[in-house]
Amino acid sequence: MESFKIFFMADIHNSELVFRRFLSIPRHYDVDIMILSGDLTGKAIIPIIDFGGGQYQYTFRGKTNIVNGLEGLEKARSERMNSGIYPYICTRNEVEELKSDPEKVNKLFSRLITENIARWVSMIEEHIPRDKQVIVMPGNDDIFEIDPVLKRSSRVIYPLGRLVELPLGYGMISFEYVNPTPWNTPREASEGDLWKMLEKLAGL
Repeated sequence: MESFKIFFMADIHNSELVFRRFLSIPRHYDVDIMILSGDLTGKAIIPIIDFGGGQYQYTFRGKTNIVNGLEGLEKARSERMNSGIYPYICTRNEVEELKSDPEKVNKLFSRLITENIARWVSMIEEHIPRDKQVIVMPGNDDIFEIDPVLKRSSRVIYPLGRLVELPLGYGMISFEYVNPTPWNTPREASEGDLWKMLEKLAGL
C-alpha cells in the first residue's frame, strides 16, 4: 500500500438517513478508513400517542398529525428518525407523566440515545466489510452514556484517549471537547482546561 483513503463524516445528529448513507460508502467509494465523528446523537423526543384501535397522533413543528395502522405508524417513525428525532410510542397518560417529571424525561432520553447507538453499532458490524477500518467518536453534544456502548464493540474503534494507528505508520489522536457554548453541552471546558487536555493527548 502506497497510499490510503479516508472517508470522514460528522455531525449527523441521529439522522437515520445520513447514517445509512455512511453504511453505503464502501459500495460507492474505494476507501480504507471510515470515520464517523460527533455529534452523533439527536436533541429531541417526539411522543407518538397510541389512542388504541390502530390510531396514533403526534405533533411536529406545531402541526398535529394523525396516522392510522402499523404502516402509517412505521412511516411516521421513519420520517422522524430521518430528521434526527427520537420517536417514542406511548399513551396519553405517559405524556402527562413526562411533562410533570423532568428527571423521567432525562432517563428516557438517555435510554433512547444509547439504544439507538447500540443499534447503529450492530449495523456497522453487519454491513461494513471487515477490511475497512471504522472509527466512531462522540462530539461535544453527545452524552457520556454512549461511550461504553462504542467501547464494547470489537469492530468499531473508539479513538478517544489513545493513539490510533493508521496505515503507513501514521497515527491519529481525537478530541471531543469544545470551549463553553450558550447551550451547556456535555463536553465543554475552559480554554485553560482544553489546553491541558490537548497537551496530555500530544504525549500519547
